[in-house]
Formats: sequence, C-alpha cells, structure tokens
Amino acid sequence: MKTPIYRVGQSVQVPSSLLCANEDNGILCQGQILYPVEDGSYLVRLRNGGYTAADETEIVAYPEYDSAKPVERKGIRIVFFGNGQFALPTLKMLVERGYDVAAVVTMEDKPCGRGKVVRKSAVKVYAESMGILVFQPRKLDSNRFLRHIHNLHATLGVVVEFRILPRALYTIPSWGTINLHSSMLPMYRGASTIASAIKDGNAMTGVTTFMLEDKIDTGGIINNLAIGIDEDDNAEDVHIKLRIAGAEMIDDAIQRIAHSCNPIPQSELICDFIQTCYAPKLHRKDCIIPWLKPADYVYDFIRALSPIPSAWTSLTMLGKQAMSVKIFKTEKTGIPRDHHAPGELFWQDRKLYIACGDNLLSVLELQMPNKRRMTAIEFFNGYRGACKGFCDLGLSMAVENPDSAKAINPADMTGTNGVTAEIKQQ
Repeated sequence: MKTPIYRVGQSVQVPSSLLCANEDNGILCQGQILYPVEDGSYLVRLRNGGYTAADETEIVAYPEYDSAKPVERKGIRIVFFGNGQFALPTLKMLVERGYDVAAVVTMEDKPCGRGKVVRKSAVKVYAESMGILVFQPRKLDSNRFLRHIHNLHATLGVVVEFRILPRALYTIPSWGTINLHSSMLPMYRGASTIASAIKDGNAMTGVTTFMLEDKIDTGGIINNLAIGIDEDDNAEDVHIKLRIAGAEMIDDAIQRIAHSCNPIPQSELICDFIQTCYAPKLHRKDCIIPWLKPADYVYDFIRALSPIPSAWTSLTMLGKQAMSVKIFKTEKTGIPRDHHAPGELFWQDRKLYIACGDNLLSVLELQMPNKRRMTAIEFFNGYRGACKGFCDLGLSMAVENPDSAKAINPADMTGTNGVTAEIKQQ
C-alpha cells in the first residue's frame, strides 16, 4: 500500500477538466480533500460546490512533509495500548521501523474457550518476545500505574483496539495520544464499526487516526484512508484489510504530528454523504437473522457478522426440537421465493436454500449446536431424507418491534451480555 502524500482537510487545486470532460483550459479549481483512497485517488470537495475524484498526479498542492525525509523514529518514545489481532500489525510496525517503544499496555490474561485455558493477548505475546516492558493494569486510573507511565517520559501514546483511556492517562505523553479507528470518522463512532459498514451495504469503509479527547471517537483527525469492501467480503476479510492499512497510517500520522501538522475537526468533514452515525456494541439478540427482510439485506447481515460473533437463527427441522444454528456464508440466487414462506429451509438441486422476504438465499456454511462448522452438503448428509425446516421469525420480529411480536425465549438468548462483534476501539 502506498501512503498518501496529501491528507484529509488539506487545501488543494484540481484541473477543471475533471469537472467537465470537454473543458481543458488549464484552469485550476480550489477544493479540500475529504479523504484519500487506497487506489491512489482522492475525493475532493470543491469550494464552489460539488465533489470530484482526482488522481494524486492531478492534484496541485504542497505536501505537508517529505515522506522521504522522516523525523528520526528512534527519537520518538511511544507507549502502546492494544490487545488483539487488529492491534498487532501496528505494534510490529512501530518496533520494526525503529520507534522507541517504551512499554506496551494490554489486557489481563484471561481464560478462553471451553477448557478455560488462560491465554495472553496477541500483543503481549509479541511484546514479550521483543523484550518490551508490559503492563496489565486492572484500573487505568490507579495512582501506581499512572506513576509508572509518567516515569517513562513518553513522547506519544498510540491506542489500537483497547479500552477507554481516562484523561489522566492519555494526557501524560508530551504530544498526547492518538487512536486508530476502523471507520471513516465521523461515520460509525463506536464498537461495531466493521459489522455496521457491511450490514449497511457500503462498498467502502476505512481507517482514521485521531487525537484522543474526553468524548469517545470525537477527536481531531490526523489522517484517514478509504478502503473498499468487496461484494463477498465478510467481517474478517475487512478486518484484515483495515489492520494492515491502519499500521501504515499510524506511521504516517506520527510523522505528520512530528512535522507540526494540525488535527482536522470532524465537523469540517460533514457533507452530503459523510454524516455522523454510530455503531453500538453488538449483543446476541442483535445477531438474529431477519428472514422477513429482502435477500440482499440478509446476505449483507450474515457476512457482516461472520465469523464472529456470527449471525444465528432458531431452526426447527422436521421431527426435531428447535435449535440455534449459526450461518456463516450464503450466496445470492435471484430466485423468487414463490410459495416458500420466509424462513423456510429446504434442499433442492443439491443446494440448501432459505427463503427471505423476496428471494431465496443459498446457504454455503453453517454450524449446528456442539458441532463444527460445516458445508451445506455435509449438513444435508446428516439430515438425508428430512432436510426441511423452518426458522423462527418471532425472534427477529421481537427484536425489531417488541410490542408486536412474541417475547424472545430466554433459552435462546444464553450469553447475551458481553457478546460483541469487535473489541471496543477507543
């Protein structure tokens, strides 16, 4: 990935020929960059109204700093705050490019899985392998922990996939603290950024670095980068794209801060198609598949939650009791559901179908209770001769409109507390 030369909020000029194909008079139009795109282009908001896409070679502006002559990285002392796989590429980048990583702050070791085996976070495992000092405080505002961070004399704090930092902590580094967020702020402030973008059917999301403030996800933006969402991408696919691009954008953000580039208020970016919206923490009830919706919506809903926390439904097969089934992957068919009721599951022409509000979806991968993830053909082989059932529509109806649908069975809602699609990013 090529790091953009220009950044969000920067004043630029673009040729008038971009606005009118027949006009090539050498006139330049004034504008402001809303965001760079991974393919090397930029979305520019024009001063006289309207928008245009411009390639990097078509933009006329002075770069804010020379990326070929970065500030010496080993002179920038960093405290890193992070936990899982989304944070790991950024920490590795900081170490490999020579930043002085003074310490890593990560979550406490916790029991995981059915065996309740105590495991370290991915960030802790890497930090220990590199001999970096690791802190795992239970309380981020304890006097003892704050003294430890003060004594590090850090230049900058970097937060990726971590808890909410108290003001007494994020103001300790001399340059403040920056956060890597998995959306194009001010869109999708909150926890379920990736899931929300896919579920809404967006073809694009991105990453943003911003300065921490007291209010969550509202700080001034240092840089951002738009990343495409392919038609068949699930949450994991997008997660991988964003964490790789995010590491590069953190390096760029640190250099821009070192060159005294000022943050851009998020309010300056609000326009016709960039509006403030929120991506709340997801619970199990939010993952119930709404079979009454159109097939395109259900398709996006399922891939938005795959593989974690996973979309699910309560399925009753012929002669069987109702059971919770996770669905990880489907395929659009464009076949009208005709006489099949929404939520009806059946096997036909060597495919497993479930009817939605308008069309049929072909189920490709699913998981039964206490079973491994399986393909549709493996599922059929287990129910040969009786591969027909109905999904409980009342569950999704109860979530969308509690007053007009039956209550959710508590047995189907086991573990609703704390099941999230993504760990909260500051």
